[in-house]
Amino acid sequence: MTSINNILEPKKLWLMWQDNTPERKRHKVGILTKDKFEYLSDADLQDAKSVGFKEYPAFPMQEDSVKTYENALSTFISRCPPKNRRDYDVYLRAFGLDPESDDVKNISDFSLLGYTGAFLHGNPFTLVNDYADCDDDFDFILQVSRSKDNYFKYREYTDDVKITLLNKEIEVQPENHPKDVNAVKVLVDKEDLGYVQTGLTKSFLKWIDAGRISEMKITKLNGDVENPNIYAYVNIKKI
Repeated sequence: MTSINNILEPKKLWLMWQDNTPERKRHKVGILTKDKFEYLSDADLQDAKSVGFKEYPAFPMQEDSVKTYENALSTFISRCPPKNRRDYDVYLRAFGLDPESDDVKNISDFSLLGYTGAFLHGNPFTLVNDYADCDDDFDFILQVSRSKDNYFKYREYTDDVKITLLNKEIEVQPENHPKDVNAVKVLVDKEDLGYVQTGLTKSFLKWIDAGRISEMKITKLNGDVENPNIYAYVNIKKI
């Protein structure tokens, strides 16, 4: 996997929740900063609640109860493996973080959450850094969200296909999607690959308009034909 060169300290992270409908849509449900975690408003949570969202287990959200939690960072960092674990370097590399880099060696817990998403296999929650208002050069690893009829549904997902696709340049373009006005499609060889994940679509639309996307390529593939995982290296140039 291509390594990230410029480690940024996030300003905020979106807590995303994936519903269990056939569409497997991700919803923004809260905001994490270094100081606190806060649920979105009832109006903003209406769509997620309509398909089953209740709360993040560590932070109860009953009627008329508190919706802001101070010092929540430690709760989320516990989703990442401890730094003294023997395979910690393997964990970092899976997210494009070079364990030999001084920036990565000194990475803050908050940045680590931003670059790894505090991802847990089979868990519906993840964190997303939208890189909003970042004017400098930076890069990150994007997990491509799968569309209903994506590239791998009609091409055999063999080792040869993986080799062919690895490091291939990809492109993004806005799509007038009936269920998401901010949808951004990801393509390879002019064919559908998937979509930019929900928490990053508005940022991608701005980068497309400003011509800031200098490089996008497939940097990692795993999974199988029914459940492919596609990761792309993205470089955004300075304004």
